[in-house]
Amino acid sequence: MDGRADDGDKGGEHGTGEAIPPVQSDAGTSAADLEPVTPDVAGGGSALDAGGAAGTAEVGEPVPDTPAAAVPAAPAAPVRSAPARRVEDGDLGVPAIWDEPEAPPARAGQKPAGRPPRAAPEAEEPKRKGMFGVTPGRAAAGLTAAAAAAYAVYLLGAGRGRRRPVTELANALGMRLDYVPWGDVHYAFYAREGHGRPIVLLHSINAVASAHEMRPLARAFLRDRDRPVYALEWLGFGHSDRPEIEYTPDVLEDQLEHWLERVIRPAGGADVIGLSLGATYAAEVARRRPDLVRSLVAIEPSGLGDEPAEIGRGWARLLFTLPGVQRAFYERLTTPEALSKFARQHLFTPDFGVPDEYVNFAVETARVEGAAHPLDDFLSGRMAPDEALETFRRLRQPLLVIHGTVQNRRMENYTSLPELDERPNVKVVALPTGSMPHWEHAREVVQRIRDFHDSLEGQRRAE
Repeated sequence: MDGRADDGDKGGEHGTGEAIPPVQSDAGTSAADLEPVTPDVAGGGSALDAGGAAGTAEVGEPVPDTPAAAVPAAPAAPVRSAPARRVEDGDLGVPAIWDEPEAPPARAGQKPAGRPPRAAPEAEEPKRKGMFGVTPGRAAAGLTAAAAAAYAVYLLGAGRGRRRPVTELANALGMRLDYVPWGDVHYAFYAREGHGRPIVLLHSINAVASAHEMRPLARAFLRDRDRPVYALEWLGFGHSDRPEIEYTPDVLEDQLEHWLERVIRPAGGADVIGLSLGATYAAEVARRRPDLVRSLVAIEPSGLGDEPAEIGRGWARLLFTLPGVQRAFYERLTTPEALSKFARQHLFTPDFGVPDEYVNFAVETARVEGAAHPLDDFLSGRMAPDEALETFRRLRQPLLVIHGTVQNRRMENYTSLPELDERPNVKVVALPTGSMPHWEHAREVVQRIRDFHDSLEGQRRAE
């Protein structure tokens, strides 16, 4: 594209939520130069089919069929939330619980219909009545029935799929936000329709991960390209549901395969760009389903070193205090001060600094209900594949690896990269950055990816 506004600026049916600012220049760029993310939760779009259907995430609409108790408290950042809608008579087939059926009036000379009469006790005390003349027992029964009916409404609604994410987390990418039912849970993704082969963005896995990590790439491709752009949020992170389950590579790889196959449906495969573990999960899906992935860009991929990643030790030092109490301290240790210190020591180089928007969004996503659920599996290493190197070795698709070289701010030592670099389908690019090269050298990383994709199109046309 030639710098013109994207679809959302024209008021199209599937417009984005905000105008995307230009990509920052590498020369003299620092974290302070990056524009802060604007909380924008406006959305629009159509639902996909029910098999892998995605309901349109139109934040700002009433949320049907979702109990108020399921919605967490609003985050510190100002966002627009929708008022809960009262469940009326007949909604979802559940009758109103506050009205009791009245018996038909008795005719003259006829006993009223109802229960058979009982013999009055010898000395029956008058029943205690509370406010509005309702006895405590009847009030308790009514509350129990109300709770049961509300839960039934929730269950019935969950089976049909929610119309938007249940969280009030801000829109991180200025794109339409959709929600996909998957078994008993739902996961979220960002979307901007276009023409041609889709670009797919996958964020990393950490204590405060979300699609916001991919924001520099998203805003670049939204402005410079007319191709479809999508960004997945892994189960347990971002706007996706955060169930208390065992988080393993198999679960998230299956989620990615479901999303690509049922929702994206890329003809000839998508061009996938993954960060850290997001890239490693994508490599496994690409290996077993080459029809879904044409190429892979792996930024700071996990599993290609011969020692534990410094980044993992950093998260452990931040979030572990005593065994078994990390969840209790999760909220305290994901304060702006703690996260800023961690990012300064482990993610970004001193010359670049720590972007305020990175810390602010990390704090927001850490406050969503269930945010700590994946924590045990992440810190224990159970979310890291055992055979990541073998997966990359067996990959047949074109692979571009981009990583930083600043030793104390990189994911791994990448001792296995020379072996991969010798393969004909692999190209490795090293940049003088920390573990977020697409933030520190956004323009160069985008250009490298663009050249990589253009070369693939040239090869396709030459065949």
